[in-house]
Amino acid sequence: MNSKQVLICSFLYCITFFAKAQSNDSDSIHRQLELIHKMPLDTAQVSQLRNMGHDLMEHDSLLSKQLLEEALTKSLAIKETNAITSSYRTMGIWYSFFNNTDKALEYYRLSLKSANSNNNQYLIAGANLNIGNIKYWKGEYDSCIHFYLKAAEIFENPKILKDKSITERQLDLRKSDLYSNISTVFNTLKNLIKADEYIDKSIAIAKKYTTAAAVSTLARYMQIKADNYSENGQTEKALRIRLQFLSQMENGVDLKTFLQGAYQSIAQEYFSLKKIDSSKLFAQKSLQVANTIKSPSDIANANWQLGRISIAENQYPAADKYMEAAKDYYLTTDDPTEQRSYFDVMRELKFAEGKYKEAYVYFEKFHALNDSLLISEKQQSFLNGKLGIKLKRKIHS
Repeated sequence: MNSKQVLICSFLYCITFFAKAQSNDSDSIHRQLELIHKMPLDTAQVSQLRNMGHDLMEHDSLLSKQLLEEALTKSLAIKETNAITSSYRTMGIWYSFFNNTDKALEYYRLSLKSANSNNNQYLIAGANLNIGNIKYWKGEYDSCIHFYLKAAEIFENPKILKDKSITERQLDLRKSDLYSNISTVFNTLKNLIKADEYIDKSIAIAKKYTTAAAVSTLARYMQIKADNYSENGQTEKALRIRLQFLSQMENGVDLKTFLQGAYQSIAQEYFSLKKIDSSKLFAQKSLQVANTIKSPSDIANANWQLGRISIAENQYPAADKYMEAAKDYYLTTDDPTEQRSYFDVMRELKFAEGKYKEAYVYFEKFHALNDSLLISEKQQSFLNGKLGIKLKRKIHS
């Protein structure tokens, strides 16, 4: 369990190297909204509604959705294709952020259809990247790479800058996000050499810029770099990198979901090094941020980690409480690796409590999923080879 799934489904269009911090207090929000609603109904008003709705996702999910739906309705009313494309895409981002991947995919496909209708190559590439993110989250890695390659083909074509509405800085952000996504796919497929190759491309691009948003973005990419070390068994090196760049994330302008992911990974790596007190500190921070952003998967993951810690401390009633809080998410998630981890901890907990029949039931569930995943990993090994060939041929630096 780590932050990579959160990262890959969330960070496209979340923040740019030239983003500005925005106040999210209630009075400021209502003042901004009043000004926006006084604007004439045109693409500028739609853009303002869309941007504000996006920025409020972590702070007020209902108002965020309301503004994004208003932006979509108004973009359809003015019949401006690029505004419609962007509004569909941002609705997809909202649903993706709250783990409704089917609904997100529906809006991303509408975004792609709209972008194709006026052949806006930049927005076509963006929609393909978004769809690739959802395919990754669903475990459809071959399809994921298919959509990433389509995005890469467009983003890496110098002709795209002939569109004067697109700046090199914007394009750099899109390419760096794409490369970091590809890195995460290779990390998942255990091809850590390729994973490092692509995250290093993202890091190199981020280092070109010095804005506060660029610093936050670099820190986020370094977390992905740490993921690669962690997967390669270099836990201490991964942990050093995470801690080195943690302050940039804590003080940065990036979305809090990335900070939560960093806390969660740090907690897990301290735990694997048997530094239980440090693990507990960061697991509590992880849960605090997860509750603030109201992310069901992050809340469950943080409770799962606190459950493991409580078992290590022989605090079984506390472990029961944490695992009960995580239960609904893990029993309904589409991710079998998450379910396997949940069943494994529940097996350990019930055995420690002397509830051997329950422990055996969880062991059987764990064993069944584990066998299935081992078969899947063999298939992924073959798939990994195919993807490596595809990327070598089709993705250019």
